[in-house]
This record gives sequence, structure tokens and C-alpha cells, in this order.
Amino acid sequence: MKVHPSKIGIGGSQPIRIMDLHGTAEQVAALVDGERYFPGWHMNRKYWYTICLDGSIPMRELQQRIDESFALAKPKKGR
Repeated sequence: MKVHPSKIGIGGSQPIRIMDLHGTAEQVAALVDGERYFPGWHMNRKYWYTICLDGSIPMRELQQRIDESFALAKPKKGR
């Protein structure tokens, strides 16, 4: 999605592309650095984090994070 940079706490005046991803509480706490990884924008910040789609995260790492997020977000069997 596109948001104003101030929504995730960075400078700039032009809209930026972001993505929210699901993580474990431990993973989110370790990743969020305010530079490449941000607290989940409009999500539960304990389990979600936001990234800018500006090339600051290498494609292979981004693909890995998306796969991890998908695995955590899908319903558990038997529920």
C-alpha cells in the first residue's frame, strides 16, 4: 500500500510503498530498528512489522519474510 512517510515515523513528503508482515513477538522485537523495519502500521505491533518497498531490503530476504509471514498467518489445522 502507499502511505505518507510520517505514518511510519520517517521523513519525506512523497507517498511510499509499504508492506505489513506477520512475525513472532520475538522476531518482531529483534527486527524493528526504525530504519529498515518499523512497528506494524495500523496492526498489532507485537506481532506485525512494516517494511518499505524501496529496495532497502534485499529481494531474497524480502521473499523469506513474506514466506514466514504467510506461514504464521494461515489458519492452524483443527480450528
